[in-house]
Amino acid sequence: MDIRYFLNKIKDETGIKTDKELAGAMGVKYGTLTKWVARNSVPKESMIEFVVSRGIDLNQLFADEKKEIVEQYTSGSSVPRLTKSVIDTVIEKEAQAFAEQLKETYFFIAQYGNMVLLKKFEEELSTLSASYIETCEKFREILED
Repeated sequence: MDIRYFLNKIKDETGIKTDKELAGAMGVKYGTLTKWVARNSVPKESMIEFVVSRGIDLNQLFADEKKEIVEQYTSGSSVPRLTKSVIDTVIEKEAQAFAEQLKETYFFIAQYGNMVLLKKFEEELSTLSASYIETCEKFREILED
């Protein structure tokens, strides 16, 4: 996950102009935010809590990044032909990693959040799951062509 990409998307969605303003809105010091960017790592809880509290669509944040990745690998240059087995393995590993992240987030919200936040996450998760399956199928089609 590219933290810079997500922070820029969050700033776009919220109308925040600078990283310093974003740090203030997230309730962290500017130096903390710059360390996150340098390490390309941000506490998932902080980011998710901030995003959800601002009403930002998690599906859109993730969908845009996946779309950019697919476009990078499919535009202009030829992509080596991959076998169905390799494609399935890649998608399965991605799905497992993604499921683990979702599980961690769910447990965090269940432990530290409230029922309203948990219900909203469950609704977002349902939509995201359907979108993820659709994206995997499109990805397979692109790679198999």
